This record gives sequence, C-alpha cells and structure tokens, in this order.
Amino acid sequence: MGKFFDFINFGLVTLLGVLCLTQWSHEREYARQFTELRQTATSQADKIAVQTESLQQANQDLEGFKQEITTFKQQADDNTTLIRQQKGQIFQLQEDNTRTTHQLADWQKAVDEYKSAVTTRDDNIKTLLKQREELVTANKDVAAKANEAVLAYNNLTSKYEDLVTKYNSLATRYKAEQDAAAAAAAQAGAK
Repeated sequence: MGKFFDFINFGLVTLLGVLCLTQWSHEREYARQFTELRQTATSQADKIAVQTESLQQANQDLEGFKQEITTFKQQADDNTTLIRQQKGQIFQLQEDNTRTTHQLADWQKAVDEYKSAVTTRDDNIKTLLKQREELVTANKDVAAKANEAVLAYNNLTSKYEDLVTKYNSLATRYKAEQDAAAAAAAQAGAK
C-alpha cells in the first residue's frame, strides 16, 4: 500500500507539477497580457493626453473660430450695408444714365436741327454768292457800257465844244461882218 500511496503521491506530484506548469504558463501568459495591457494603457494614456491637448487646442481654436465668425458676421453685416449703399448708388447712377440718355437724345436732335439749319444757310449763302457773282458780272457789263457811254459822251462833248468854238468863231465873224457892213452902210449913208 505504500506503493499505492507512492504512486498516488507520484501522480499527485506529477499532477501538481502539471498544475504548476500550467499555472506558470498561464501566469506567464497573464504577465505578457498584463504587460501588453500596461503598454496599451500607457499608449492609451498617451493618446488620451494627446487628444486632451488636441481638445484644449481645439477649444482654443474654437474660441478663435468663434471670434473669427463674429468678425466675419460683422464684416458680412458691414458688407450688406455697403452693398445696400452701392445698390442705392447704382440705382441713382441708372437714373442719371437715363436722364443723360434723354438729354443726349435732345442734344442730338438739336445738333441734327442745327446741321440742317447750317446746310440750309450754306445753300442760301451759295445761292446769294451765285446771285452776287451774276450781279457783279452784270455790273461789270453795265460799267463797261457806262464807260462806253461816258467815252461817247466825252467824244460828243468834245465835238460839241469844237462846234461851239466854231459857232462862236462864226458868230464873232458874222457879228464883225455885220458890224463892218453896218459901219459901211452908215458911212455910205452918211456920205
């Protein structure tokens, strides 16, 4: 029976050895897993720290972003006001453009009428110049005829003077002859 107990002891010791070996194997596995978990925990803690820092930076960025949004909103409001002012200016410019277009049309009409009046005036001037040329030509003809008439008159006057001179000379001779004949008759009658 001693052998039986030795065999049971040996079986139990072997079982205990297998159990120890299994336990040791499991503990080693647990230790490895525990190390991995610690590394994972450290890694996760680092990630959490990084994420916490990122979140803090994001919160700071969010505050900056909120300020930028506020600034952009203010700029958008200012731009909206500016756009309204510019639309008002555009509307005013369109009215000015319309008014200027109407004035331009009126001026163009006046210019066209002026051009027409200038053309009519130029035609009248041309007609008057043509009539003047005709009158100048007619005056030249009349002046030439008047000169001919003056020359003829001067010639006639010259002939008249010659005739008057001859007449006066004949009258003087006739009177002298008459006076001489009267004196001779008075002498002959006195004798």
